[in-house]
Amino acid sequence: MKKSIFKVFILIAMVIICFNYCINTHAFYDNHSSKISYESGSGIPGGGGYAVTEPVFDNIKVYVTDDMVDFVKSTGRVVHREKDKHYYYANKQVEKIVEVKQISNDIDSMIFMVSELEKKAKAFDETDYKNLVLGYIRTINSEYHGGYLGYWPVIAGNSPEAFIKNVNSDYSHGLRFNEYFGSFVLYDDYNAQVHGELEEKYRRNSVNKLSLVDSVNKNQNIDLIHMFAAIDGIYLDTKNHYSCGNNNQRDIASWNGDLQQAADVLKDKYGDNFVINDYKFEKVLKNDELRCSEADILADIDAMNIAKTYIDSKENSISNSLSAYYNYIKEKESNRFKMFIYSCTIDLETDLEDESKFEIFELEVYTQFNLKKQDDGSIIDYPYYAPIYIGHSIMQNSTLLSAKPMPSKEIREYLTKSFVEYIRGKLE
Repeated sequence: MKKSIFKVFILIAMVIICFNYCINTHAFYDNHSSKISYESGSGIPGGGGYAVTEPVFDNIKVYVTDDMVDFVKSTGRVVHREKDKHYYYANKQVEKIVEVKQISNDIDSMIFMVSELEKKAKAFDETDYKNLVLGYIRTINSEYHGGYLGYWPVIAGNSPEAFIKNVNSDYSHGLRFNEYFGSFVLYDDYNAQVHGELEEKYRRNSVNKLSLVDSVNKNQNIDLIHMFAAIDGIYLDTKNHYSCGNNNQRDIASWNGDLQQAADVLKDKYGDNFVINDYKFEKVLKNDELRCSEADILADIDAMNIAKTYIDSKENSISNSLSAYYNYIKEKESNRFKMFIYSCTIDLETDLEDESKFEIFELEVYTQFNLKKQDDGSIIDYPYYAPIYIGHSIMQNSTLLSAKPMPSKEIREYLTKSFVEYIRGKLE
């Protein structure tokens, strides 16, 4: 009799424990109503994992902008036409997981968290959900809130303060969005004020800060927040309120901004005494002082490709765009850089009608730094833009009311030619 009572007691206790566990772990559900259950223990310290029952490949319709149709066809994809829109079919990058998958700094985890954030954004304001998602992730890093010289709100729009508060006050997810995306930045007073106080286990410093692991090369990392900030500045319908002309603000939000930043550092260090020894961009990428790392440049390139090829099409969600893109570049590493040449040259005002896409890209890089390539390959100073041009403000460390000296021609030539040759080498 005592044994029977004891067994009943144990059974009741187990039911209570399981009930409490289910309440505390907050189950997730994806777009296909496949149950995603939250578990403790994760690649994010103190975070969680998820298990998904979903086909390995989910065929999705991906729309592309008219300017990118020829490029997509050149990759072997069949492009269909639907009234005045173009699309092709791609496999959504998902996994059929038979056990708990840890949420960490991999592409799949990132896409999952973006997809979940999109749901919240659509519930908040479906007409502007892309800007809400991009703005939320961008402003995890204080540099992209007001940012360097305060230009980020001008380039990418103001921060979606109401949405940020809405998301960060929601505890329905076992792993919260500010905890996940906050793992990719240094924790400081800004984060505590804008995105809420985090438990000690979620706070990151220069030692344990995460970077996104590249799906093409596991030895490469991508600066995740840098990438979303750049997407927010490049995206066609971003809430910016200033245009630099000829779409240059999208370049300033990505690769151009990083090169300008490096030029500003070299100007402060060398003045007019900088001497060019070679044109190896790898030296720039490895010099932490220049703040133009490989993780930054890959973020810039991916941002341009994702925004111009996919997100600019209203029919594509951000998460589906990420899936389609990273699925595509995994096939061949050079695909990333070939797409970059196309996305950089969309909508440019140029007289070069018969030149190759690369030659147009090359011209754009040099022109934006007031340089010109001669027929013999030499680079000359070419004052295309006026000294007060806002597009040069980063490397001149200027404000709207003052123009400071441009970095020397040698500094500008070194950075631009090195970058051009770096991209050329990646196309082979």
